Formats: sequence, structure tokens, C-alpha cells
Amino acid sequence: MTKRVISFLLSAILVLSCLSVLGVSSFAASAVILTADKTKASIGEIVTVSYKVPAGIDSYVGGLQVNTDYFTVVEAKAANHAGMAQVAVTDRADNLKVIGFAGMKLATKANETLFTVKLQVKKMGGTLAARTKEAYDASDKALSVEGVNLVIKPGDKNINFPDVKEGSWYYNAVEYCAVKGFIFGYSNGYFGPADNLKRQDFVCILARIAGADLSKYEGKASKLKDVKTGAYYASAVNWAVDNNIIAGYQNGNFGVGDNITREQVCTILYRYKGSPEVTEGDTLAKFTDKAMVSSFAHDAVVWAVQNGVISGMADGRVAPREGASRAQIAVIIMNMDKNGMFAD
Repeated sequence: MTKRVISFLLSAILVLSCLSVLGVSSFAASAVILTADKTKASIGEIVTVSYKVPAGIDSYVGGLQVNTDYFTVVEAKAANHAGMAQVAVTDRADNLKVIGFAGMKLATKANETLFTVKLQVKKMGGTLAARTKEAYDASDKALSVEGVNLVIKPGDKNINFPDVKEGSWYYNAVEYCAVKGFIFGYSNGYFGPADNLKRQDFVCILARIAGADLSKYEGKASKLKDVKTGAYYASAVNWAVDNNIIAGYQNGNFGVGDNITREQVCTILYRYKGSPEVTEGDTLAKFTDKAMVSSFAHDAVVWAVQNGVISGMADGRVAPREGASRAQIAVIIMNMDKNGMFAD
């Protein structure tokens, strides 16, 4: 028994690396039961998955493999067991997250839940894979077990954000960007169409659209003072700096947490397109607030208007220094993509 306790303590420490690097064994019978509160889900929906083992298993090491192309892990929570238990999440290089678990004296009840996971659907039709590394009964006998899969089938609609209603002016754009994987919803299942987009989030969206390989920027320090190494946006910001798409503020900051303005959106997209030469003519003459366009953004705004990236507000303003909502960004991205402006 002592040997097995030590083994499981080590397994609890190393369970994630064991599952993600060494893989797991496949045996004759299943020791995993996966259930979900829904087996059909559209983009944006939250699915809660329960990871269980049947009666007769006293000790267990295993995990759930989640393909991050299809799901975002919102929460992973261990059940309250009397024995030692661990649940944690780690990233793999092959677009997988592994939610690992190790525990002692688990099977006091039939179909006892080891942990639950809340997932948000990013792309429909994903498969969840539960894998077992070790399992023993109460007499220390190793059990032959194998993993199981659970398919979350496509929902009845492409998207299911509660705050994005069919018929709204931005519905088609949100649907288009969500299905393409350009813009995701929040972890609570909402999209937030009226919310102002933050600067770092716009750069993350652009990196996804560009299909940028961010792996070489992971864990690297940024040239911009307020970009924290390892933050969710850091690799995308570093990619954008490296490709002369952004330069930051004059004080050396990027402006993490700042709402992105309409002229900043134009400038970033203009630089992304290689800063093509523009001839102004009377492009901005129709806007009552044309004098409000910052000098750094002038050519970018002209280019954006000439190429249909922005069209101005209903009251005749171009509103260069106002924030851009997530819905507005979705419309811009959809129109540009449909016009082949991201096809380079």
C-alpha cells in the first residue's frame, strides 16, 4: 500500500506531463464515464462535462484532452473527495489542453464524479477524449482500462450568443467572424456586441486572421513596457511589433486595457496592409469632424474610407477618437475578408 501511495503522490505531481508528453495506455475495458449537460452545441455555448469513474476503482490517474481549436476551457473543478486529489490544466503544442487528475480512495459510490469542466464552443463538432494512465482497486490490483471519447455535435444554429439577436444589424457579421474563428465570445457565453474592444484584443484578432505563428514569441519579453511576459496577448503584440504593425505610445507603453479608437483600428489595419500610398482628394471633406483625425492616422483613415473599411457615422462624423465596439469590429472584419483584403 505504501508503494502505491508514493506512486500516486508522484503521479499527482507529474500527471499532466505524463498525459501530455508520454501519452496514456489503452487497455481492454473503460474506466471513464463522460457526460455533458448538452451533446449538441452552437458556437458560443457553454458545455459542462462531468468526468466519472465506475464503482470498484480505488485509485486513479487520468485526464481529459480538449482540442483548443474547438473549445475554450472556462473552468476545471475537482470534486470534493476524502482522499488526495488534484486537477490542473496544461497546454500542449498540438492544440490540446490536458486537464489531469490523480486521486486516492475515489470509488465510494458508483459513477462518482472526479471533476467537472466548463467549456465554451469555438467551433462546432468537437470531440473530447478521456484517457486513463493508471487505475487500481481496493486490493491494489491494477485494472485494465481504456479511454473514451465524447462528441459534442453541431448545434441547430451557427452561433448561440444570448445577446446577439437575429435581425440585429451586426448579427451576420458576428456569425461570420465566429464561424471563421476570428472573434470569440466571452467565457460566460455572451458576445458583448456593444462593448468597446481593447487594444490588445484587436491585435489578438488580427493575429488570428493573419494565421500568425506566435510560437516563437511565447515567453519573450516585449519592447513595450506595459506588456507582461506570458499574458494572453503578449505573443500577438510582440508579433505585431516585429512586423511594424504597431509601435506603441510615445511613453513606451502599448496601452494594455485602453479602448481602441476608430483611427487606431484604421492605422493598425493600414500598416498590416503595408501602408499603401494614398491620394486624399476630397475623401475626408464630407465628414464634419475631419479636423479631429490625428496626424499619425491621417493616411490610414483616408485609406480606410477609400477602401470601404469604415464609412462614417449616421450624423456625418468619422468619429476618429471614439471607441470601436465589438459589433463594429465584426462588421469591419467581415467586409474586409469578403473583399479579399486578408487574402495576401
